[in-house]
Amino acid sequence: MAIFYNLPPAKPEYEKTLLGMAWFLINTAERSRREGILSLQADMDTEQAFNDFAGEDFPQKISLYGRNFIRNLFMDICDGVEISDIEKIAFYAIASSQKLGGDEEKLALMMAAEGVHSIYEGANPRVLATKLASMIGEELGTKLMSDFEKRDDENRAEYLRRLEESSEQKEQRAHTAMEVYLSGNFENIVWLDDITVKKIAEENLDFLAQAIAFCDYEIQSKIFRCVSPETKKKLEAELLEMKKPSVECQKKIMDSLYCS
Repeated sequence: MAIFYNLPPAKPEYEKTLLGMAWFLINTAERSRREGILSLQADMDTEQAFNDFAGEDFPQKISLYGRNFIRNLFMDICDGVEISDIEKIAFYAIASSQKLGGDEEKLALMMAAEGVHSIYEGANPRVLATKLASMIGEELGTKLMSDFEKRDDENRAEYLRRLEESSEQKEQRAHTAMEVYLSGNFENIVWLDDITVKKIAEENLDFLAQAIAFCDYEIQSKIFRCVSPETKKKLEAELLEMKKPSVECQKKIMDSLYCS
């Protein structure tokens, strides 16, 4: 559900600020999904910590009030504040503030509030990018999604290139799913080609099931489309009974991988 329904128009001259805010939120969402929301807490504790985390690419036109507004929203979600309360805080803080530097900063902070809301819910970075693009008009929104797709393609190509560099393709394919699962980078499995996914399913269905057990529906659906109907039924049955392995179990799995 959206927090704001009446948005200032996104003018072309706002490009640097709005796209800069969008990328800050997308990058933060990716880190949150990879490391967990609480991993952001140390970077939000103080103004200096936030400035270091935001980096030089953070929009320069966002005032100190705006920076503290964003930082406090992140601190709220790290502290476990109810999302409904965060929505109200964001809405009234922007609606009543006299310290904002016009529509440019106001729209950027609306994007930030919507972004924090999505990060709290664990939204896929692509879904977040689409949401932000819808807030900044057709021209800037199209540019944001074009840049996002380009970066996604580059990341996918780099990931596949690293796989191809391995001289032990069979072993790499057999181990990829569990290594992805154990590393916590669940989304990486969606970058694998159909042949590799089928190969993993043939050689070790348990590994594949554990790799996607905690992925979102979009990634699981992609994997299901790659395998045969019979394998899909087995995989679904595995997922129904799947429980996250204990630390001891993970260690045994890793020992077996590297001793084989």
